[in-house]
Amino acid sequence: LIPSVPAATALSKYSSMPGMFGGGRTYEANSKAQDICYDVSETDDYDEKMRLCLKALKTFRFCTEAYSLIGLCFSEGPEHMRNPHIAVGMYRRGIHCAVTLNPEYPTKKLEWTMMECRPYIRAMHGLAIALFKMGDVDGAIEEATRLIANKPEGHSVSGSVYGWLLTAGRYDQADSYQSE
Repeated sequence: LIPSVPAATALSKYSSMPGMFGGGRTYEANSKAQDICYDVSETDDYDEKMRLCLKALKTFRFCTEAYSLIGLCFSEGPEHMRNPHIAVGMYRRGIHCAVTLNPEYPTKKLEWTMMECRPYIRAMHGLAIALFKMGDVDGAIEEATRLIANKPEGHSVSGSVYGWLLTAGRYDQADSYQSE
């Protein structure tokens, strides 16, 4: 039902131009898919959310936001839909897409004020939360710490990491983390 991420070579079928601020490329199809994803927040119906996400992925198979929103449906949706394993997979697909489109993201200082970075930041944050819900506290801490290392302005997961460190019994690390 949910399409897999195609090989990076499939990007050649989409028209593009150099990305803003010297990073990656900007794809017109991604902008259209992103617009579809904005409609997801307008509905409370999770079947409709999924339909819109799949429509976005038909428009652009590398749409980070669509995979993240599908992850959110499986993480936060109605009880019958919740599946943290699927949520983790969807967030990872989103991250993979974002890095395919912008290879500098894992090492770049991200800014929440830069709209094109937000889907990647949301995917990383969602992955950390889904890992925690799945019981992988160490994985959640690792992903959230990776996000914090990029210091996204206006988007903080520090409080979550502090709580997760306490949950993991890593009190010394939590104390030193809190003082940073």
